[in-house]
Amino acid sequence: MLNTDFNFYGTCLTLSFISCAVITWKNCQKRQFEPNHILYLLLYEVIGALLGGKYYTYFASYPKYVGHSFLEIGLSSCGSFIGMVLLFFIYSRQFGKKFTEILALVIPAVPLMYGIGKIGCFFAGCCLGFEYEGIGAIYYRYNELLNSDVSHFPIQILESIVFIILAVYFLKKSSKRDSPLECLIACGIAKFLLEFLRLEHVGKILTINQWICLILIVISGIVYANFKREVDS
Repeated sequence: MLNTDFNFYGTCLTLSFISCAVITWKNCQKRQFEPNHILYLLLYEVIGALLGGKYYTYFASYPKYVGHSFLEIGLSSCGSFIGMVLLFFIYSRQFGKKFTEILALVIPAVPLMYGIGKIGCFFAGCCLGFEYEGIGAIYYRYNELLNSDVSHFPIQILESIVFIILAVYFLKKSSKRDSPLECLIACGIAKFLLEFLRLEHVGKILTINQWICLILIVISGIVYANFKREVDS
């Protein structure tokens, strides 16, 4: 049973942004970016994640959020990623940087950002797993919106573990040119499979998040195959 007044969600969300910012800053310094360019990149990163995450949640669950303020709308990881990518494209055009180079600087930090954020989801009682009564089952009795007699699979913790492992692995090999593409493919596959364990997936063939993961996997796979072909030729 979980019952706490401490704002773990806000704390974890803040830590996830800080971790992503630190890694991005270090990667930009290695590429000798000017300090003001790095600051703008981090600003675009935060704006893209917040706006993309909230607007995605709003439109994906429109009836649920009608009449709610912008601050009351939750963050979607897929929406945040899409928002960041769009803002990175704008940044690349504004500052004359290669779009692919910008993505390569940030992508290695994405799984760590997601993994830390999911710990917050675990304590907040959002992004629930399917109904489950086995080992590790979680009751959210402090949340008035949830049925206190129903326990759930701790999918948030499993996601956090998986993505933090991916983060450690790809941060160690981030110097390789194909690492960002491999990271995107791995994260897409992991997210796609883990979605099957969420309560939202019950009664559906595929969720919206899974469709987005498939698109990400296909696009990243095509780019990765072309990259390998150019290297081998």
